[in-house]
Amino acid sequence: MTTAKVYYKLEVLAPCEELAKEINGALEGQIFDYETMQLKKLEIEELCPECIVIVKR
Repeated sequence: MTTAKVYYKLEVLAPCEELAKEINGALEGQIFDYETMQLKKLEIEELCPECIVIVKR
């Protein structure tokens, strides 16, 4: 039996609308497997601690 591969998209909420647009523009169209999504989420949180990163399946 094979298991379906799950992919994730990221969306960022930032205190500054321009920053949110910039980050979300860079993430647009990208999908990640679980490990890559976790790394990208941590990277964003380190660069922008006040940002909220939303993970979508």
